[in-house]
Amino acid sequence: MGKFRIATWNTKQGVAPRQKEPELWKWIQETIDPDLIVLTEAKAPKAGFPQGWSGIWVPGGVGNRRPWGTVIAGRNLELVKTEFKRRKTKSEANRPNPATTFCVDVRLDGDVFCRVMGHYGLMLNSMDGFDALRLLHREIDDVISEHGDKKLIVAGDFNNWPDYVVDSFRNIGLTSVTDLRKTFPKLRDPQYGSRIWTHKNGPKASDGMRQELDFIFISKDLKKKFVTTKGGVGDYPDA
Repeated sequence: MGKFRIATWNTKQGVAPRQKEPELWKWIQETIDPDLIVLTEAKAPKAGFPQGWSGIWVPGGVGNRRPWGTVIAGRNLELVKTEFKRRKTKSEANRPNPATTFCVDVRLDGDVFCRVMGHYGLMLNSMDGFDALRLLHREIDDVISEHGDKKLIVAGDFNNWPDYVVDSFRNIGLTSVTDLRKTFPKLRDPQYGSRIWTHKNGPKASDGMRQELDFIFISKDLKKKFVTTKGGVGDYPDA
């Protein structure tokens, strides 16, 4: 096949939705135009996905207070939850929340085209982004133990700074596609290694802090097929 576009986007549907679902999906298709997308803080469309699309998610999300989670959606693709033996995650205490972090086999013409782990760095109670990252890596280790480290993509909102997140994936041989950019937009007051900004957090009066919290990581074999990347408000000013 030709080019295959993968994206991730925090929709904030569960916290502060700014557009209704039809408008969100119109923007996704017309502006991002992905073949595969990992949506975080997301809900599956009540009216169903647009024609040609399908998705996987956990109905009900994280729970009554957080009826959202991660949605992995593809266009003209077959998506199937990845089966693997739980090793490091045999204990539920060592697993990430199944509504925010799970793995999907992406099939094309009956074959596994790639395997994508969608992730949102959920921080409940006393947890922080580091706790969520540790649980994610245990899940990744189990998937790699079962299926190997080829054709693997990990994408989503990690709720942690690039300096910490990128290094943890470099240790297992996965590369952030943001690292593969040739140039970066001028970034005012970058936060802890941020190279682009995908979130602006803080009081409205302060204009918020520019933060890079969303990432896509790819395995070595997929890196060889890499073409180009876009991301952040610099590339999508109308997001």
